[in-house]
Order: sequence, then C-alpha cells, then structure tokens
Amino acid sequence: MTDIVEPSEIVAGDSASWTKNLPQYLPANGWVLSYAIVRDGVRLSVTGTDYGDGTHLVTLAAATTAAWTPGQYAWQAYVTKSATSERYTVAAGQIKVEANFATGAVDGRSHVQRTLDALEATLEGRASSDQLAYSIGGRSISKMSPEQLLTWRDKYKAELAAEEKAQKIAAGVGATGTIRVRM
Repeated sequence: MTDIVEPSEIVAGDSASWTKNLPQYLPANGWVLSYAIVRDGVRLSVTGTDYGDGTHLVTLAAATTAAWTPGQYAWQAYVTKSATSERYTVAAGQIKVEANFATGAVDGRSHVQRTLDALEATLEGRASSDQLAYSIGGRSISKMSPEQLLTWRDKYKAELAAEEKAQKIAAGVGATGTIRVRM
C-alpha cells in the first residue's frame, strides 16, 4: 500500500512506500529526492523514483527494514541537483520501528508492564535475576525497601491502567467509566 506521506510507524521486516509531491523540483531539471534515515550513528539512504511531474515514489524494501532494531529513527528528505551541487532539505520527521513478532522471541509487553511485573515478582519473592536488575529512578529494584517497592508498584499500576485505557480508546472500544451529569 502506498501512503501519501511518510509513515510514522513500521514493523521491522515490512515494506513501506509513499509519495512525495515536489512540483518545484522536477526531474527534468535534474532534481533527485533522497531520504537519510538514522539511529545510533547508523545511516540508511533511500532515493525516490519520480513520475515526471514532481511526484516521487519512495519505497523501503522488506529486506532493508528487516535489519532495523525496534526504536525511534529520525529522517530527513532532501533534493539534490548534481549539475549545480545544490541541496535542499524538504522535510524531516521521526519513524517508530516496531518489533516483528514473526522473526523470533519478542516480549510484547510495554515498558510499564515489564516494570510492574518485576516489582510484583520482587514483592512476592520470585523475581528472576533479570527482574532484580531493573532500576527505577537510578536505583536497582533489588536494593529497594518493601515500602519503596509498594509505592513504585502502585505508581506503575496507575500508569498501566492509563496505558490500557488509551489503547481501548485508540481501538474504538471506548473507556469504561461513569459519566455523571447533573441537571
């Protein structure tokens, strides 16, 4: 599927394509649209294909995105004209890369859920070494007092409830709750 604008999210290993309309930078005049996508010092370049009217088709192949690690990437779109060494940035943004569940072991829990699980396991005395290694506010879970663990657990429970509510609203399910009206 071709989007009209750059995607804000992609799953690693998925293809993505979009169009960018830049009628002021026609290929007949020597302009080429490119994207630089970066994260942690690694840079990927992608060049668009122009339809001749200033509309550029940009495609990320599945083989290219398969190597991407989940996280936030920054991108810049720019046009260049080799005959005159001109270069202009025409857009910039971010793209979030999600884990591909089909390619291996992926923990699909959010950060909030993983931290809450570690806190509860520690309180129950069944925490793994990985869970004990979690740190909150610069302090290891294994070094927290029971009172601190309970405080953080309550805080993360509230964050998880807010996260789940936002997911329900985004999915169109709506939030549960009572709305009171006085007349």
